[in-house]
Amino acid sequence: MINLLAYPGVKTNCNFESTVFNKWFLFIVLIPDVFFRLIAALLHRSTYMVENRSLFLAVLAPVLSAGWWVYTLYFMPNLTQHCYEPYPSYSLLVYFLITIVIIPQAFLVICIFGFLVLFCPCLTWVILKALYEQRERALIKERVISSLSKIAYDPIKFRHQKDCSICFEDFKQDESITPLSCDIRHYFHTECI
Repeated sequence: MINLLAYPGVKTNCNFESTVFNKWFLFIVLIPDVFFRLIAALLHRSTYMVENRSLFLAVLAPVLSAGWWVYTLYFMPNLTQHCYEPYPSYSLLVYFLITIVIIPQAFLVICIFGFLVLFCPCLTWVILKALYEQRERALIKERVISSLSKIAYDPIKFRHQKDCSICFEDFKQDESITPLSCDIRHYFHTECI
């Protein structure tokens, strides 16, 4: 904040806009983090989604810091010897202090993001393969069930069992039942299978 108000200037031959980066850090990282922490402090007595609030606060600053740091690294080639000779500007010192402070937070986020970028195609393939196999198993199950024979219930013909072993309801005359191929005495309502 002091850098933006009291010492906003940078060296004349330096193309690395450290004051701009410090301003972006203030507006993109610090102000949102402080804002959400104040809201969490106001809601501290509420038990509504306590775990989610604390997780959000724990993740917010590192994610915003990582985004800011990666954005500023894009402009690192502009950091020439003119920026720090014979001495660095105040805004450049503040920039490097901010970078040193946020690197531990941002490093984990950058590693996780890199892991996802590298392994996301593999994870996607595994998930899609599992979904395909699950769908295939369901189709096979449907085909097996539909291939079973269906006949009308006759109390004289099927005297061994008078009720369905799945739903425990009595069979009615001419109701559709399915005998299993393992034993003709195993028969159930067609809808129950």
